[in-house]
Amino acid sequence: MKQIYIIRHGFRLDHEDRSWKKTAERPFDAPLSEKGHLQAKKTGIALKKAGIEAIYSSPLRRAVQTATHVADRLDLPINLESGIVEWLNPKWYDYTPWRQPVEPRLEEFPRINPSYKTLVEPQYPEHHEAIPWARGAYVARYLAHAHDGPILLVSHGVIVLTLAEALTGSHKGVSDKTCAISLFEGSGYDWTLKFSSTDHLDEDLGEDEVQFV
Repeated sequence: MKQIYIIRHGFRLDHEDRSWKKTAERPFDAPLSEKGHLQAKKTGIALKKAGIEAIYSSPLRRAVQTATHVADRLDLPINLESGIVEWLNPKWYDYTPWRQPVEPRLEEFPRINPSYKTLVEPQYPEHHEAIPWARGAYVARYLAHAHDGPILLVSHGVIVLTLAEALTGSHKGVSDKTCAISLFEGSGYDWTLKFSSTDHLDEDLGEDEVQFV
């Protein structure tokens, strides 16, 4: 029986400070807010005993920052996987926001594995949600098959839901709140949601209203 843990990144700065984008060099690649960093640290603590053997993260900044807090706790490298990047909906992004060379980020994020090659390189724009559904499903199943132990995918709200639907046929019961932890068990095309929760977060670190963009 394989296990896939999936978490959404922590709370992002542009949802806390709506003026941030006006002066940001990369306005569509928001970092975590202070609250988001605290959420991610709590998530790392919660996953400490999960036996996770590999971490794969969307290359967007908020996801890598979240993955870093977890990786620090688990003492693991981070594999940047573009196949689980946010849905590249042209209504949300007016350019390809995630494409940055790995090398310049290694100084800030030394846990990034520079030798890892992404399985999927999405093409902007993605006009239909079936596109991220398909790439996410392929990545999740491929990576689960490639590992004996549990793996962790750090992604985004919409992708968390599409991954759940691609694996189990439904996203019912799956939390899309920031830093929610969802565990799926199975193999091949047969997966079951075991739990999806933000119970590991303190009450003041919870998200009252889910925000995607």
